[in-house]
Amino acid sequence: MAKRISTGAPGLDSILQGGLEEGHVYLVEGGPGTGKTTLALQFLLAGVDRDEDCSCLYLTLSQSREELLGIAESHGLDLTGIEIVELLAAEVTDLSHTQTVIGTAEEELADLIETIGAEVEKHQPRRVVIDSLAELRLISSSMLRFRRAILGLKGNLAKARTTALLIEAFDGMGTVESSELTTHGTIRLDWTTPDFGVTHRRLQVIKMRGSPFFEGFHDMTIETGGIVVFPRLVPRPEPREVERWELRTGDETLDDLLGGGLPGNSTTLITGDTGAGKSILSAKLADATARRGIKAGLFLFEEMRADVLERARIIGLDFDDHIEQGLLNLEHFNPTETTQGQIFRRIEEVVADGARLIVLDSLTGFVRTLRAGGELLPQFNALLNSLKQLGVASVMTLNEGAEHPAGQSEIDFSFLTDNVIRLSQYRQDGAIGRSIWVGKKRYGAHSRKIRALHIDPPGVTVRPIEGAFHVTADKTDDVPT
Repeated sequence: MAKRISTGAPGLDSILQGGLEEGHVYLVEGGPGTGKTTLALQFLLAGVDRDEDCSCLYLTLSQSREELLGIAESHGLDLTGIEIVELLAAEVTDLSHTQTVIGTAEEELADLIETIGAEVEKHQPRRVVIDSLAELRLISSSMLRFRRAILGLKGNLAKARTTALLIEAFDGMGTVESSELTTHGTIRLDWTTPDFGVTHRRLQVIKMRGSPFFEGFHDMTIETGGIVVFPRLVPRPEPREVERWELRTGDETLDDLLGGGLPGNSTTLITGDTGAGKSILSAKLADATARRGIKAGLFLFEEMRADVLERARIIGLDFDDHIEQGLLNLEHFNPTETTQGQIFRRIEEVVADGARLIVLDSLTGFVRTLRAGGELLPQFNALLNSLKQLGVASVMTLNEGAEHPAGQSEIDFSFLTDNVIRLSQYRQDGAIGRSIWVGKKRYGAHSRKIRALHIDPPGVTVRPIEGAFHVTADKTDDVPT
């Protein structure tokens, strides 16, 4: 089996199931600003950091040494140990020589390929980057000449037993097909720009000959230090043995509605109209879990962290103490500035730190980090299944009638979840009250009763509803009258 070497980009080795196979030529393609050069530098620095007892070579045909050093400096990267050789086309050949039957461009291409081979033979690198193939394409008189040039280049690299990254511009018009066909593997960098918010970058492995990898698009960011890749969630195919536990609210009457509690590896949706108490009930579950000495993570997508902490103090939740003791992780995400890959990675980190409960408040904000269309529910289902396999309970809040980010249709996550708790508001004796009932519990019995939910200092309580009442929403079948 061929030795695997690291790409140097966090997350990418996991997608490649161990890294790149040593001794092959790979293509990194993407449009301007997608991070091709940054990834190339990380690849070479990974070789330097692992002390491969050889040189790492960067052959640049389009950027100057100063430009490369500037890119590295912006990321805080030290290129010590990397040999940078400029092979700008105008410097490779003397265009003033006497014209022959071979065209000038043909000679320039041959000279450039020969010079690249000479530099590789001179430095004997274990890792080499050639940036970029666009320069070779421009001086090729035809696609046939370009393809032969790439094959010749590949042959020289194979003789040197080096692992090479070839950088290529990708315009989506099929102009890089010759490059893709001749290399051992292809990694494509891409980005999309929403109407509002930051650019969403992503990475896709197009092919890896004879080597398994995780297909599809994976979120990616360009940060100080280089590219970070967030592999898309893929639930484990095999079941895992996990310690069983129950999720409880800490209130005996409320737990009775839930049939004594909820399975600790189940998913729960708390749904209701605005002001019904969804966020407070989810916060109470996090508080009760932390009081039992079990770690919980509460991720906010609408309310700010300081506001949630203040409200917790008012209704008697010990969030400050839980955070100080490391039992509660409370974080806020701005959906327009964050990708789902970043959020999934953070959830994984909190779970790896021992959290057994993850709360997402609310899905209305959370889904705005997900790609729209038919991919929305599969992405979300993958997250829930991954948590269940780890024995982690997940609780989500959703505003009834919430629309898809594109405003096309309502979101229905209830069929993906094991438990559904419904909250509503009702009118009684000239006042507005809150009601709660359990609409679904997939594993185990639960109460069919409707109870009044009271949110007052010093806490959250559940009591019987006395007399007749009417819901405030238009859909009167939500709560019987």
